[in-house]
Amino acid sequence: MVGPVYQLTKIKSIKGVNKLKFPRIEKKFEFKMDDLKAKGVIGTGQCTVRKYLHTPSQQILAIKFIHIPLSRFDDPASRQRFKRVKREIENSKMISKSPNIVDFYGFCVHDLQVLLCMEVMDRSLKDLFMRVHQLGLEFREDMIGYIAVSIIDAMVFCKSKGIIHRDIKPPNVLINNK
Repeated sequence: MVGPVYQLTKIKSIKGVNKLKFPRIEKKFEFKMDDLKAKGVIGTGQCTVRKYLHTPSQQILAIKFIHIPLSRFDDPASRQRFKRVKREIENSKMISKSPNIVDFYGFCVHDLQVLLCMEVMDRSLKDLFMRVHQLGLEFREDMIGYIAVSIIDAMVFCKSKGIIHRDIKPPNVLINNK
C-alpha cells in the first residue's frame, strides 16, 4: 500500500509522536497546538523555525516545521523525500543526548507537517561574529578554541551515531550565552 494515507500513518507510527518532554520536568506532555503561544519567527529557509511558549510547562521552545511530502505515486523521488523527513526525526531524537547539540523535546504531526520541537538558542556563530566585528573587538583565542572543540565534539558524537552533518557553517552553529 502506497499513498498519502500510508505515508502519514508511517510518520505517526514513529515512537514518541505527539509527546513533549522538557529537561528538569518529570511530566511528559501531550502535544496540542492550542497549548502553544507564538513568540515570533526565528528563521526561514527550506523550513520555517518559530519560537513558542508551551503554556502548560511555561517552557520556551523552537519548532521547525517540515512539510510531509505526500504523493499518490510510488516513485523514487517521492520515496526519497519521505525517507529524508523520517530520517531527520530519527536523527534529532538520537543526537539530542550530546551536551553540544540542541536539546530535542519531541516531534508532533499537525496539519500535514512534522513539528520538531527543540531548545531555543540565543544566536548563531555568524551572529556572534558579526556582533563582535560591529563592536570593533576581536575574538579571544580561548573563545575560538572553546567553540572549535565544542563543534568537533558534536561532530564526533554525530559520527558515533552514524550521522554526518554536511552543512556545518557559522549560521548553522547555534550558541547559548550560558
